[in-house]
Amino acid sequence: MGLFIFFVFAVCALVLIGLAGWMFSSSRKERRLWNQLQQTGAVAEGEITQHLIKGQWLQMLLALISLFSSSHAGGGTTQHAVVFKFEVPDGERKKVYSVERPIAALSNLKVGDKVTVHYLPTSPTVARLATEKSQGGSTQLVAVIVGLIGAVLLIAGVFAGLGSDRDERAREASRTAYILNLSATPDPGEKTATANAQATSAAADVKTLALIRADFGDKLPEWQKVTDMEPHRLDSEVKNFMWVDYGYCSPGEFYAMFWQRISDRITINNELHVYYEGYGYYKGAVPDTCYPKTYSQVWSRRQNADLGDGWFAIEGARLIKLN
Repeated sequence: MGLFIFFVFAVCALVLIGLAGWMFSSSRKERRLWNQLQQTGAVAEGEITQHLIKGQWLQMLLALISLFSSSHAGGGTTQHAVVFKFEVPDGERKKVYSVERPIAALSNLKVGDKVTVHYLPTSPTVARLATEKSQGGSTQLVAVIVGLIGAVLLIAGVFAGLGSDRDERAREASRTAYILNLSATPDPGEKTATANAQATSAAADVKTLALIRADFGDKLPEWQKVTDMEPHRLDSEVKNFMWVDYGYCSPGEFYAMFWQRISDRITINNELHVYYEGYGYYKGAVPDTCYPKTYSQVWSRRQNADLGDGWFAIEGARLIKLN
């Protein structure tokens, strides 16, 4: 969702920034043309032949361009275009040219009005009216404003996208908390049942721990001889367990975790949360703070999870990306 919001803001921002760039570039070309007309242009007498009202979309664009222009005449924001003709010497004869100029400042001109025309002798169709003012400065101002609006939209899109992701993560956390809360014991009857179940579980833990010590008690000293800080795993050579993880979290903090079964799976969006149950042996450490980084968290399984001599009934969780 956050990516989609950012995409929408980014598209709008890029459109505005692109429009601002086009307006700025056009205004620079117009100003250069006016300088050229002043320096090398010729002058002729012309006549207005048509008075046009432009389409709605072009009208809106021209209204935006002329918004800050001092040449904007009265009469609201209605945009007009005029077509004028003028004659240019062509040897012994004269050639007639016709040019259209969509400019708001000319909206008060009428068909038949006489006008003075500035044109380039080398390209007579490049012509402007003497009463026409260059829109370069005002157009550049509008271009800057449009560009700033685009930049603000882009920045707003980044924050909106991040905020949406943060809200989504909060909702996911709430859903996870709700799912996990389904195993809670809100009334006395359920608390009694839970207490009985924990007593049964504690008895089972003692029995299972005796089997672990019988099978792996002689291996623990050997495992503690490793000198690196990397996690080690045994799976094919262990019985009655999915796998065993052992190693050091830091010098002097040893762990050996015997994972017995998967207790739960929760899928949220593209993430799979897997929960395990097992037993852990710790020397110089405790379950909550010492575990391989392949797990997102390891903790004591119940309130009386300390089984003595460094042994604990533990649970662990891993986050698996499904993409």
